[in-house]
Amino acid sequence: MYWSESGRVLALPYAQTIGGTSYSVHQRFYVGRIELVASYALSSQQFRYVIIPGGAAVGGRKAAIDLNDYEAVKKAYNIPD
Repeated sequence: MYWSESGRVLALPYAQTIGGTSYSVHQRFYVGRIELVASYALSSQQFRYVIIPGGAAVGGRKAAIDLNDYEAVKKAYNIPD
């Protein structure tokens, strides 16, 4: 799952402390839905999830992909913008 925020794309879960304030966003997966949990309002944020089928080659079976790098995942799995 990826989050587009202020021109950058970050992999979830995300946690950062800025000026003594902690910010976090993570996801919970359920059959038929994904729930986002955050320490602040996400009203104007954009998220994208990528589902890689169980039979797809990942990791050592395919050229190593940094799953934290959304651009690398898009390229490896031919995901359109």
